[in-house]
Amino acid sequence: MASAGIKPLREFTSDPTTCAQEWQFYKRDFLIHIDALGLQDKPGRRKVAILLNNMGREAVKIYDSFTWVNDDEKYDLEGVFTKFDQHFGVHSLRNVKRQEFLNSKRGNMTVMDFIATLKRKAEYCQYGEEKEGFICDMIINGVNDSKLSEKLMEIPPAELTLNKVIEVCRQVELTATHLKSLGDENPNVNTVHTRRPQAHVSHDRKMIKQCVYCRRTHEIRKCPAYNKYCDNCGRKGHFKNSDMCNQRNRERWPSSRGRGSYRGRGSERGNSRDRRFFRGSRSDSASHGQSARSRVHYAEDASKEYAESSYEENVNDMCEEFEQNCSLTGSDVFTVKNNSENNSNWSANLNVKGKKLMVQLDTGAHCNVISRATAETFRNVAKVKPSDMVITGINGNPTKAYGQITLPCSYNKSPRRDVVFQVLDTNRNVNLLGGEDCVNFKMISRINSVHVTTDEILDRYKDVINNEIGCMPTEYEIKINPEYTPVVHPPRSLPVAMREQVKKELDNLTKWKIITPVEEPTDWVSSMVCVRKKNGRVRICIDPADLNKAILREHYPINSIDDIVTRVNGSKYFSTLDANKGYFQIKLTEKSSFLTTFNTPFGRFRYLRLPMGIKCASEIFQREMNTHFGNLEGVEIMMDDILVHGKSIEEHNARLCKLLEKARAINLKLNKEKCVFAKTEVDYVGHTLTGEGLKPTQKRIDAIINMRDPENHEELKTVLGMLEYVGKFIPRLSQLNAPLRELKKREEWSWDAPEKQAFANIKEALTSTKVLRYYDVNKPLRLTVDASTKGLGAAVIQNDGVVAYASRALSPAEQRYAQIEKEMLAVVYGCEKFHKLIYGKSDITIESDHKPLENIMRKPIVSAPMRIQRMMLKLQPYQFELKYVSGKEIGLADCLSRLPLNGNVENSMDDEMMIFNADIHASELSAKFDNIVEATQQDVNLQILKQVICEGWPERKSQVPLAASQYWDFRDQMSVHNGIVFRGERTVIPFELRPEILKIIHSSHMGIVKCKQRARELVFWPGMNKQIEEV
Repeated sequence: MASAGIKPLREFTSDPTTCAQEWQFYKRDFLIHIDALGLQDKPGRRKVAILLNNMGREAVKIYDSFTWVNDDEKYDLEGVFTKFDQHFGVHSLRNVKRQEFLNSKRGNMTVMDFIATLKRKAEYCQYGEEKEGFICDMIINGVNDSKLSEKLMEIPPAELTLNKVIEVCRQVELTATHLKSLGDENPNVNTVHTRRPQAHVSHDRKMIKQCVYCRRTHEIRKCPAYNKYCDNCGRKGHFKNSDMCNQRNRERWPSSRGRGSYRGRGSERGNSRDRRFFRGSRSDSASHGQSARSRVHYAEDASKEYAESSYEENVNDMCEEFEQNCSLTGSDVFTVKNNSENNSNWSANLNVKGKKLMVQLDTGAHCNVISRATAETFRNVAKVKPSDMVITGINGNPTKAYGQITLPCSYNKSPRRDVVFQVLDTNRNVNLLGGEDCVNFKMISRINSVHVTTDEILDRYKDVINNEIGCMPTEYEIKINPEYTPVVHPPRSLPVAMREQVKKELDNLTKWKIITPVEEPTDWVSSMVCVRKKNGRVRICIDPADLNKAILREHYPINSIDDIVTRVNGSKYFSTLDANKGYFQIKLTEKSSFLTTFNTPFGRFRYLRLPMGIKCASEIFQREMNTHFGNLEGVEIMMDDILVHGKSIEEHNARLCKLLEKARAINLKLNKEKCVFAKTEVDYVGHTLTGEGLKPTQKRIDAIINMRDPENHEELKTVLGMLEYVGKFIPRLSQLNAPLRELKKREEWSWDAPEKQAFANIKEALTSTKVLRYYDVNKPLRLTVDASTKGLGAAVIQNDGVVAYASRALSPAEQRYAQIEKEMLAVVYGCEKFHKLIYGKSDITIESDHKPLENIMRKPIVSAPMRIQRMMLKLQPYQFELKYVSGKEIGLADCLSRLPLNGNVENSMDDEMMIFNADIHASELSAKFDNIVEATQQDVNLQILKQVICEGWPERKSQVPLAASQYWDFRDQMSVHNGIVFRGERTVIPFELRPEILKIIHSSHMGIVKCKQRARELVFWPGMNKQIEEV
């Protein structure tokens, strides 16, 4: 019988809280059971029957409640597993298990045990093909061994596999074990130093009294300071009043670098990599030669030993040693051998009655030590006397000091004093001067604090500030309003010259796990938009206009500047940080990922990360940042701006370290170029933060302060129109602008001293606090924009006051834009100029006096003229409503655009990027490019049309010249580039060339429908479809 000797499978039972996990275990047991019975190749129906038979009656009831498409699905084992997965909530279990996996700590496990634990936990995380990568990352970040982590990071990315990581870990662990055993057999003495009173352990009750990490009494291995951050130095693993606090220790005894004593991150428990902690109790009387029992601990290269162990291992060793030796009393002396080749900086020559005595300086030691051989050289100066000090090596073998000697010593110009040395019975050079006598001889000076410099912080966290794209642990699910009907956009063609570049960029995004190919059907499909930047690279975007209409927005509360100012009060040092491609660092759930599917000529793809342009993106990013960093003291989050502040550089750096440590833990990466560190003055969300308080950012008022003087009556009229707009905020306005109003009445233009002074007074009033308001992120905002023939103007209005002004001149290329393009450029300029104020807000109204912009913004990007398409892409990150208002209502922006800052010209958009959505550069048209340009110049009707496009369309069709009236219905799509007229992306063919283009269209002999379809992708003229049918 096939099942003879095989243990039957248990019935499936579980409670609601554990059913998901129990089901995972049961599935695994069932598959093993099937293999044991030799039924793995049997039909699915039989395997399903065996499964239900073993699971029991309740499971059969659940099975009967499932909805099946057909019998094939009903009797497919994998399909049944999927149904039970959904029923038992395995998806929710996955999130829990992933969190458990990401929170895994090595503790006191060996490296190999830690790896085995990670592999076991990862089984239930459903990482798929990424599982090995996640395990490798957790090993590298969690081994608590700097040298091992360094070795692992040296592995080339192409060779970074789980097997390779395990091989390196096993090799390093075996080597460390071997070296440790050698060190225990041959302890050496070089340097001796004592430590502060350490923890005492009650042998009976297993309690630690006065723990060195928390200075409290608690049970062994239950320290309350474990994984907590110090309020004094900002490091992990101890409280601020403990003996382990770096800053507190340095205030008592200055740090000695390069001698085997500790420095840097070594004070962090759980992450300690730089040194070995030594422990015990002491009595100061020993250093003065009084009778006492003492212990000396020796360690060969102690910092190396500690680097190969974890915090838990050291605490366990400490507890066990205390339990074994708690009956000892007196003074404990601790020794570290320094393997540095150059100790000259930490040695000194003492003068002993004309003879030199070279000693090493140990600021932590509370007694002085010399060898017996050295003592013999001073037998004419003093005699060696008996000593009761007992020296115990780390291997537990006690050694009694040979004796002690008192020598009259002097150093430089310090007075002579008697120094007591403990004599060790050895011929080796172990001459050591303790901390007290180092101070007495003024070899060291006491300092109040030692802080980690900003450069050290940046170097320590270079894995966080490295311009890479991280991935935070949580996933986001986009919520859709079911009342909206899904929209599927068809794929659009690409220019042949661009296909290879676009394919390469898609491959890169796939490799970086930003997008992934889609094979199955999807309800939503957006259009792909490709942008070629000035540097030649291609950027992939999507146009999610239809999807955005269906997305349910999550309104998340955001701090106001007033709240932040209250908390920042008193701070003197500031840093601002920027998450690198922040949205891409938030992972989407699988369900949400399919909503972001987009079409390409190479198939469909979907985003695995939150894409730019999704209307809920800013709130989600704000929520994630608050979740992870909101509870950190001295850290403020507003949209994508992170602010760290402190009253001192030490406090600032400690807080910065906490934030960067948290960023490292959640795999958030920062953009180094956009980060500003440890400044006394920084710009933050439209304001300048200083040690003295808050003030408006200079850029907000530059457009007014540097506004040029009007040069004629028309420009003066613009200035007075602006004053009508903001006049209600300016006291005594009628007195201020009286000279300007008088000049307006005069026919002759004369700009003299009275007018200049009046204009200067008006600009000063416009930048005063009576007009200029503080920005409030929680209140609605209006952005007024305008474009003139020479410049662009924009102003942010809030709380019935002006928040900021901006203006710039148009470049020569931009001055040739069509008026609708200039007006859209003003919108882009305003959004980008005030990015810090409007990014992430949804209650923004952009006001423009150009009505056609309203229609363009309602249409898909690909239907707009090419240049406007580029501008609309730049507006994707912002959520706003564009509203038409009359020119009288935007007097402020109108004035700014007509009197822009002198010399303030930016590169035109034509220099920055080119957009490709249709194959407008088909070989047939490309060959005739010069002919089209020349024929357009000779075509009288097209020249009239070009003039209308560039100057702006009238409000009514009756006002349009007859030659251009045929284009009225699609006036919003008309544009001019390089002398050629376009409707959207289609070339408008001059009358002279239309017969020749018709021949090219029919040359492929594809039939009327295909010919018209091909023509509509490339060219346009009124009546084209009818002419194609007639040829």
